[in-house]
Amino acid sequence: MRFYPYTVVLFLLMLCMACEKKDLMSFQLDPKVYFYKDNRTTNNDSIVYSFAIKPDDLQTDTIRIPIRIMGEAAANERKVSYSIVADKSDAIPANYELLPASIPANSFSSVIPVKITRTADLKSKEYRLLLRINNSEGLTTGVDNQLTYLIRINDFLTRPASWSDAYFGKYSATKFAL
Repeated sequence: MRFYPYTVVLFLLMLCMACEKKDLMSFQLDPKVYFYKDNRTTNNDSIVYSFAIKPDDLQTDTIRIPIRIMGEAAANERKVSYSIVADKSDAIPANYELLPASIPANSFSSVIPVKITRTADLKSKEYRLLLRINNSEGLTTGVDNQLTYLIRINDFLTRPASWSDAYFGKYSATKFAL
């Protein structure tokens, strides 16, 4: 086998000419907001809140639903607009209050706070409250399948998302109470 030194020199010269340094381009995206759904949990697009497992003197509580943004963090606070999907919700205004939500300055995540109130009718009926993120000033809606979040509110024992029939047997309210 013969060695051709000119071939090696020519190859190195071509390699050096092929490489060119260019400025990196960054991906520009309008800021978008969406409900953060943790993939490590089984029920990541809804929550069941039961007053039955809370002390009897607890009349109100606040549910904090995680949200995140796509895009860059801003130097100022940005308001997040959200509303109730009326045709898929049956909760009465006495059971909930929508609190203001925002993304803090220089942050990529926050929470949407929803204040819920214990009423007597929750002992026998479960209410559904479906939230939807809307476009707001400085933020548009993000991932399509992560724009709604369901909250189910009641005051009786319900099967928790972490209940495993393999460990605890078939679910019953009596077994859960024990």
